[in-house]
Amino acid sequence: MLIIGSRAAKFWFNDFRTPNGDWDLVITEAELPLFKEAQILRDDPFKKKYLVQGQVMEVEIVQPYSSWELIYSDRYEHTITVPGVGIANVAYPNILYALKRSHITFPVHWRKNFMDFNFFHQKGFSEKAVDYSSGLFAFFEKRYYERVNLSNTRSIDFNKSNKDFFKDKVIRYIEHDDLHQLCLPYSGSLNFGNKPLFKELQPDPDKAFIDYFAFLNKSQEWKIAFMREEIIVLAMERHLIPAAVAKTMLRQRHATFDIACKMVYHYLPLEFRFFMADHFMEIISKINKTDLSDLACQLANKPRKIGT
Repeated sequence: MLIIGSRAAKFWFNDFRTPNGDWDLVITEAELPLFKEAQILRDDPFKKKYLVQGQVMEVEIVQPYSSWELIYSDRYEHTITVPGVGIANVAYPNILYALKRSHITFPVHWRKNFMDFNFFHQKGFSEKAVDYSSGLFAFFEKRYYERVNLSNTRSIDFNKSNKDFFKDKVIRYIEHDDLHQLCLPYSGSLNFGNKPLFKELQPDPDKAFIDYFAFLNKSQEWKIAFMREEIIVLAMERHLIPAAVAKTMLRQRHATFDIACKMVYHYLPLEFRFFMADHFMEIISKINKTDLSDLACQLANKPRKIGT
């Protein structure tokens, strides 16, 4: 039996948040009898929820060829007594980080997951903990694609013409690409030229698709500016300009934070989301040093709805 989740994190880091009371465990089929006296709250084939001595326990069962099969039998040095069940090994911090990283680009318990993800970053964990040179790459990759297969959220399809891509329910007062150009002085993108940065990632300017490999070849500063530009444009489009048109309060911090979060789990192509997650605090802190209210009000003076 292996303990994961917040209780395992709290075992390693005393300053980790207080666990919410549940236990997160991984077991084999052979260990299911440990819960024979427990009250069953959920009885899915591969994941179960029990009530043991008044405590909720979420239990994932190791399946053949699953991510857990890769590391469940590893040697663990520390144990915790699980009330009413028995002794459990404690998952190492790098495993806990790999789990958080595999979940961070999906909108499930996202605020809590991101808080934990950021905690591990502050402790020095990064993408290097799960890259090709690490012993956890296979576990992380398999876990990530297990999460992709379980996810019931649809990713945005970028592989379409610009015209079709912008056929959505968003009401725009400024053409999206024109808004990119107007926001360049506020995002830091002018340090890299006088055109929106996303254009450098488009193999075909008539399509919305952006090339991740072209992104990888850019400098760190360029990547940060690219993310800032996208957040500012979407915050202006979805929050600030509509608020200025309606003459309601412009809540820039709320707007940029909302868009930055959605950049991690929805608005970006999947491959780009990890970079946004890894550098979230750096990107958002720089945006909030720039006042966007004057620009939003200027653009709202002559509003022109161009889509519904």
